Amino acid sequence: MNSIRLGVALPSHGSLANTDNIVQVSKWADELGYSSAWASDHVVIPRVIRSRYPSARTGRFPHGPEYPWLDALTVLTWVAASVPTLSVGTSVLILPLRNPFVLAKQIATLASLSKGRFILGVGAGWMEEEFAVLGADFPGRVEATVTSVESMRRLWAGDLLSDAGIGSILTHPPKVVWGGYTQSMLRIIARHGDGWIGAGDPGWFAKHAAYLQAECERIGRNPGSLHLIAKPSNTVTLTRELFDYLIESGATEVIIDPPYNDGFEASLEVLAEAARVNRLPRQA
Repeated sequence: MNSIRLGVALPSHGSLANTDNIVQVSKWADELGYSSAWASDHVVIPRVIRSRYPSARTGRFPHGPEYPWLDALTVLTWVAASVPTLSVGTSVLILPLRNPFVLAKQIATLASLSKGRFILGVGAGWMEEEFAVLGADFPGRVEATVTSVESMRRLWAGDLLSDAGIGSILTHPPKVVWGGYTQSMLRIIARHGDGWIGAGDPGWFAKHAAYLQAECERIGRNPGSLHLIAKPSNTVTLTRELFDYLIESGATEVIIDPPYNDGFEASLEVLAEAARVNRLPRQA
């Protein structure tokens, strides 16, 4: 049976978010045969959140402003330097909260220093209250995300944008994979994305992956050109049947999200079990 590339969601937020744990998880994953390590993103967590959280059935975001959340790009720079064989990626960076010129420079630096091991996962965001704190335009967030990606690609290519360019420092342009789940967002990804990160139930992933592949065919794009990344909830049992199902659904990589709330050792055991069940080369 085939194995699939595995990535690990890092403990970049919560009680385990510290240097030792992040590096240990990264090195352990690398030893097990994992291909990548991923960090998620929030800039601030407001005290009152009424926006519906799409990754929870209850729709409620489980964390408050005291919850520690490290900066994703800084974490990934540390990991890329500590484990020189792992790819690193954001899952996902909320683009409309950031200046595209500053972000393009940061990403170009990380992509170059990691020698092409960085994958940029982007999203439009869902938490209206976070946008309000930062003075960002929530209704226009999707359009802003598309514009930011296009602008950064031009900057990375050395194309002068508003008489400015930063392409001279970039030797390894990053792939840009998108989060999102609405049909309108999937249509945007089919046109503009190098891939898609689908977080949630495996059946949900399969349904949306099928829609995305059909949309690619409709516009004349090869669906196989997309890097489809599944990120099942850490409540999903990691079985051989699950990995086979995701492969059949078009997934090219699966991000394992360990249950860090259950403790560090338990999370490491989950990573090892996923590698064994998936028959990664180092576990064969």
